[in-house]
Amino acid sequence: MTERLVANLRDLGFSTYEARCYAGLLGGGPQTGYAVAKSTGVPQPKVYEALRKLVTRGAARQLTGVPTRFVAERPDVLFDRMADEYAASIADARDASGQLAAVPPGLVELLPQLTTWPEIQTAAVGALLGTSRSARLSGTPTELAGLEHPLRAARSRGVDVTVLHSGEPPFPLEGARLIRRARPDEPPRRHLAVIADSRELVWAVSRNGHQWSGLTSRNALLITAARGCLQHDAELRRILTDLGPELYRLYGPDLRGLSDTPTAVHPVPSPGTTPFDAPVP
Repeated sequence: MTERLVANLRDLGFSTYEARCYAGLLGGGPQTGYAVAKSTGVPQPKVYEALRKLVTRGAARQLTGVPTRFVAERPDVLFDRMADEYAASIADARDASGQLAAVPPGLVELLPQLTTWPEIQTAAVGALLGTSRSARLSGTPTELAGLEHPLRAARSRGVDVTVLHSGEPPFPLEGARLIRRARPDEPPRRHLAVIADSRELVWAVSRNGHQWSGLTSRNALLITAARGCLQHDAELRRILTDLGPELYRLYGPDLRGLSDTPTAVHPVPSPGTTPFDAPVP
């Protein structure tokens, strides 16, 4: 029991000698330093220093008279006082740290990083299994093929599903919109984007076909950005369907000419609207 008390006191900030002296004082009435050193094994040159520190802590009292004797403070009194002091210190530290915090709580969002395909697939399947209204996806056939079963389950629940894919459709999916991505002549980069109910995002890309970089998030800004990318691909596919030959003539078979910087931009505002890059009068 003595060693247990000594260990507990050390956890509370007592030195080993202080803890041993307090435990020794509890074992009897008023004691001299010599008696405490003898019963506890604390070296006599150190025992008076330890006892004086106990007095300063309020863990012991020094009695008047000769020889000098010491008595332990009652444990219930000592530990109740220490509990109050620690509680006050913690409350003060919490208040002080809150004033010093560089970023208010709630403004920092941790983005779980996904670096392997199994992690990405697991996150995508989880997002699809939890969807109840809509699912928007974009990916290469290999990546999409691994999501066939959760997508079929989503459709059976009446979820509105749109899949943008490169190449041929990875699998038939009744009732879903399957849209072939634009730029069919461009070698597809392995990627996957899943937006579930516009509230959960899984987004990943492999730049070399082997190493993945991805994330999962419920951040509204990131989800909006991802939806914009998917919407852009769908709209470009529609434009190519309607105006393909002329666009290929103007911008090349892979449409890379669209990325060239024009020498001049002449926006044509629609009636009652101002285009994004048109000058505002």
